[in-house]
Amino acid sequence: MTKQRSNTAPGRGRDAANPGEIPPSGWRDVLARVRRRVADDNLSITAAGVAFYALIAAFPGLLSLFGLYALAFDRQQIAAQFAFLEQQLQPQAGQLLVALLQGLASVDRPQLGLGIVGGLLVTLWGTSVGSRALVRALNVAYGEKERRSLVVRTLVAVALAALVVLATFCIAS
Repeated sequence: MTKQRSNTAPGRGRDAANPGEIPPSGWRDVLARVRRRVADDNLSITAAGVAFYALIAAFPGLLSLFGLYALAFDRQQIAAQFAFLEQQLQPQAGQLLVALLQGLASVDRPQLGLGIVGGLLVTLWGTSVGSRALVRALNVAYGEKERRSLVVRTLVAVALAALVVLATFCIAS
């Protein structure tokens, strides 16, 4: 009880108009509250979940993007177009990228199309789950309780995911 009184006592920066007016004792109070909220809300676990789903969505998305690129160009064009990029990357990374794209370009077109569609679906799923995790994380950070129905939450997550995937493909093209 006395600790609570000391945190709200005058001279601890509670009435400060800007952060420069907060004394060191007030900053200790702020850090203690932040530490307590991070522990209470399991923010590190929530952040790890968001990062995990972003990683799940990234690789199939890249493979789909590479597949679209390989669908549009033939093997000889790919090597010529990526000569500059090979110089910018580490030698092994550049060789790996060109080999991947040339391998994709040599695949049968119907198989490549199925791979692209499959990769896009996995990317959309991973991004959708990641955006749901991000919305949950924001709800936790702002102390909000989720009031939307399961259908609305799913539609919002899929819409966010589709926008992210579409924006990524538009930027990368």
